[in-house]
Amino acid sequence: MIGRKPLNCVLDFPAPECVHYPLTWNDSRGKAILIAGRESMPGFNPLDHPACLSYPVRLAPSAFAEHIPFAFYLVDALRPRVIVELGTTSGVSYCTFCQAVKELGLSTRLFAVSTWESDSRNGLSATPEVLSELKAHHDSLYGPFSSLIQNSLDEACPAFKNGTIDLLHFNEYRTYAAIKHDFELWLPKMSEQGVMLINNISARTESGE
Repeated sequence: MIGRKPLNCVLDFPAPECVHYPLTWNDSRGKAILIAGRESMPGFNPLDHPACLSYPVRLAPSAFAEHIPFAFYLVDALRPRVIVELGTTSGVSYCTFCQAVKELGLSTRLFAVSTWESDSRNGLSATPEVLSELKAHHDSLYGPFSSLIQNSLDEACPAFKNGTIDLLHFNEYRTYAAIKHDFELWLPKMSEQGVMLINNISARTESGE
């Protein structure tokens, strides 16, 4: 648990040059929840964000399952206007974001972008059947404010305006070169307060090692 340690005592790498300290981010309640530099983080109490205690409606075998409470919390804390997930498969993580938005009564728009095709290069095991099953769950619950976009990441990117995405989740199993490409491609789409979540950050070569 980070507790009250300064953020720069937790990171194992130098902060990017684009980040200027001290850096403070306030949630919708005006509470400072991320402070870097010489300041310290206040204690975190999950009872301040009861959404993180919600039981997920969408459950399937997924490495993301243990992060579901954090996803609920993040939506509650950020109150994002636009959420985008790249590389959606069975939709465990994506539907968690959708459920959080619905339960919190937010006006957020959500978009899941994926080809839903198996691809050994990026570890995707999705199929058209996976998409059909996801749509059967998703459309009736979240259709009014959420869209499943069957397209490649490169082709879908131009449809989003620069500076509009508040929460971007990279959900694909990718090599370093591939995720670097996607990161640089989608970075201009992030808002000034935007947050990126990147899965599977252990470096791998093109051969998967």
